[in-house]
Amino acid sequence: MLLHYGVNVLIVAASTAFCLAISPHLDLINFIMVYVLVTVSIASFCSLPSALIACLLSVLAFDYFFVPPQFGIVVEEEEHLFTMAMMFVVVIVVSRLTERFRTQARNASAREAQTRLMMELTRELAGARGTDKLLGTATGQIGRLFGFPAAAFLLDEAGLVLNRAGAAEAFRDLPDAEVVVRWVLANSQPAGLGTRNMQESAALYLPLSGVGGTLGVLGVRPPKDASGFPPEQLHIIETLARQVGLMLEVERLEGERVRARMEIEAERLKTSLLSSVTHDLQTPLAVIMGSAESLMAVGEEMTPRERRELSENIHDRAARLSRLLGNLLRMTKLQSGTLKPDLQLQPLDEPLGAALSLMGKSLAGRAVEMDIPPDLPLLRMDAVLMEQLFLNLLENTLKHTPPESPVRIAARRVGPDVEVEVADRGPGLDDAELEKAFSLFYQGSASSVQTGERKGYGLGLAICRAIAQVHGGAIRAEHREGGGLSIRVTLPAPPGNASLPTDGANCAEEVS
Repeated sequence: MLLHYGVNVLIVAASTAFCLAISPHLDLINFIMVYVLVTVSIASFCSLPSALIACLLSVLAFDYFFVPPQFGIVVEEEEHLFTMAMMFVVVIVVSRLTERFRTQARNASAREAQTRLMMELTRELAGARGTDKLLGTATGQIGRLFGFPAAAFLLDEAGLVLNRAGAAEAFRDLPDAEVVVRWVLANSQPAGLGTRNMQESAALYLPLSGVGGTLGVLGVRPPKDASGFPPEQLHIIETLARQVGLMLEVERLEGERVRARMEIEAERLKTSLLSSVTHDLQTPLAVIMGSAESLMAVGEEMTPRERRELSENIHDRAARLSRLLGNLLRMTKLQSGTLKPDLQLQPLDEPLGAALSLMGKSLAGRAVEMDIPPDLPLLRMDAVLMEQLFLNLLENTLKHTPPESPVRIAARRVGPDVEVEVADRGPGLDDAELEKAFSLFYQGSASSVQTGERKGYGLGLAICRAIAQVHGGAIRAEHREGGGLSIRVTLPAPPGNASLPTDGANCAEEVS
C-alpha cells in the first residue's frame, strides 16, 4: 500500500513538472485537464483512498503552482474552487465504477472457474462405476480442492451407519457424527456447521438425495478454527452432493434392473431345467421300471443271461440318472458360489488318471494317445472337481464321436500356465458353436449326428467351464487340424513350485 502512495506522489510530481515546462505556452484550463487525466488514471488502477490522496495532491499542486496568486494556497477566483471540487467528484465516480468493474470481473472469473471445476467433477463422477468408487471419487475431490477431509455415510442392512469412503479418521473424535447422520437421513436436510440445524456440530453434513429419497450423507469437516464455509465453497460442495445423490440413484436403479434381469434369467433357467430334467428323467425311469417289471413278472422263466442283461440295463440307466442329478447339483452349487474348492498342490496325473480309470470300460476299443511330460509343475487343484472336469470332457468326446475314433490327451507348459488338451476326430463344431458349446443346456448341431437321438443334457461342458473358472483358469474349444475338436483347459501354475514325475509318457496305447 505504501508503495502505491509513493508511486502516486511521483506521478503527480512528474505531471506538475510537465505542466511547469509547458506553462508559457498554454492557458490555465489546460493544466486542469492534465491533472484530471492523471487522477482519473490513478483511480482506474488503484483503490479509492489512494486515488483521493492523488487527487488532493493534484489540487494542491495546481493551486500552489498555477492558480493566482502563485506559490500560495489562497484562491482568488471562486470558479477555481468549483474546478477543484469537481476533480474530487470525478475521481470518486471513476474509482467507484472501476471497483464495480473489478468486482464483476472477479465474480465472472470465479463463476468461470466454478463452472470449469464442476465440469471436471461431473466428468470424473460420470466415469465412476459402483457405489464405493463413486463415493471415493466425490470425497477425494473435496479433499483435493479444499484440503478438507470428507467422508460418505450410508446405512447397512442392519441399520448401522457405515463410513463407505473418505477420511473416516477425521470424524471419529466427533461424538455427534452418527446422530447428525441419522437426522440428515431421516429429514433429508443439511445439518451441522453453517446450517440452521444442529449448528453446534463441528462438521457439515449434506444429504445425498435421489428421486426416491436420501440414499446417504456427505460429511465435510473444515479446520477446527473455521466458523463456516465461504459461499463459493459451500455452493460447490452442495452441487457436488446433489450430483452424487443422483448418481447413487442411478446406481440403485441399475442394481434393481440387474437383479430383475437375474430373477428373470433364474426363472427362465428353472423352466429350462425343469423341462430338461422332466424329459431326461422320463426315458431312463421308463426303462428302469420296464426292466424291473419284467424281472418281477417273468424273471424266474428267464435265462441267467437275460436276467443279467436286464440288471445291467437297470444299473446303466440308474447310473445315468445319478450322473445327471450330480451334474445338476454341482452346477447349481458352482453358479451360486456355495461350492468352495479344496485347493491343494498335486500333480496333474492324479485326477486325470482317476477319470481314465472310471472311463476304462467306455474307452475300450479306442486308441488313447497320452502326451503328459514328466516335468509338469504341481498345480493347486481340487482333486474331486478336476476329476469331474476330465470325466465330463471324456464323456462329451465319447458321445459325439464314432466308436472307433481315437482320443488324444496332452498337457504342456504355456508361459506361467499349464494347458491340458482333450482332442478327438469327430464331426467337430461350427465356428459359431465353439463358444456356445459351454453354455448351459446347449446341444450342438453335431450332437445327434451319430444315432439321430439326444446324446446329452447340455451340462457337461458348462460344468467344465465353471470348474476351470473356480480354479482361476479358462477353457476353450478349437478346430483340430486334420478334423475333429480340441478342448483346451488352462490352469495357473503357482510360481516357484516343484514338479513331480508323472506316470504319463509320450505314447499311444490301446485302452481295454
